[in-house]
Amino acid sequence: MLKNGMNYTDKLKHIVYNCQMCGACGVSCNYAMDMEVMQPITEFRIQCVEDGQTSPALDKVVASLRKQVPWCLFRASEAPGRKAWG
Repeated sequence: MLKNGMNYTDKLKHIVYNCQMCGACGVSCNYAMDMEVMQPITEFRIQCVEDGQTSPALDKVVASLRKQVPWCLFRASEAPGRKAWG
């Protein structure tokens, strides 16, 4: 799915952005079905953000954080006076 492009349906974005990343589903799925849950959701979330498919509710939070602590939400190359992390 990630290699061929994503079809950003409302349902997919709902799943990706409403997951609290608490790991509770991962515990039960890893135990019962030997299935990793957190990594795919994390990868989907990263891809959504990179493709500009963000959640309007989260956009407001990010904008507010950038006003309060602007240096912490930049990529390393964009952060004023900061060296690349890594």
